[in-house]
Amino acid sequence: MENEEKFKRILDNNEIVKAIIKPNKKIYILKRFILVAFVGLFISLWLGAFSNVGSMYFNPGQMLLVGAVIYVIILILSSIFINKFYKNNFYCITSSRIIIRGGLWGIDFKTISLVKVEAVDLKVSPLDKMISDNIGTISIANRTRQTENGMPNFSLQNIENVDEIYKLIKYSIEDLKGKN
Repeated sequence: MENEEKFKRILDNNEIVKAIIKPNKKIYILKRFILVAFVGLFISLWLGAFSNVGSMYFNPGQMLLVGAVIYVIILILSSIFINKFYKNNFYCITSSRIIIRGGLWGIDFKTISLVKVEAVDLKVSPLDKMISDNIGTISIANRTRQTENGMPNFSLQNIENVDEIYKLIKYSIEDLKGKN
């Protein structure tokens, strides 16, 4: 498997890879781009509105142009970063843990032992539903990494065949806990 090479350096010798998942590209990029577009619009309008430099006066048309240029720059840069994040983002389910691979310039790995998983939840957002009936997010909570606000410790976001992956995780946890 080509994608298995992306995890080979951190897998244990006796660890069996059950699935390697790549998020759905369309929904991954769309969700992040919508957020960036709104934030970028706010920032560019704010900077455009307050772009009087020193004693120079910009008329409203010039201020709008400054804001539009800033907005385009924000969108271009965010597109580059979003695509780079997507390229590095993979999820791996093994016989003993779940591994999240990501990062912008370097590669980061987050792992969660299946034995320590306390809850697995599945969520399908309205935007997920618009793209496909079978895309969603799987949230995983464990007892060793508690969060103060009750948010899940790990999320496998924008997963295709989310129902099947959810079942695979649940059955993998049950199999492993049954052996212990």
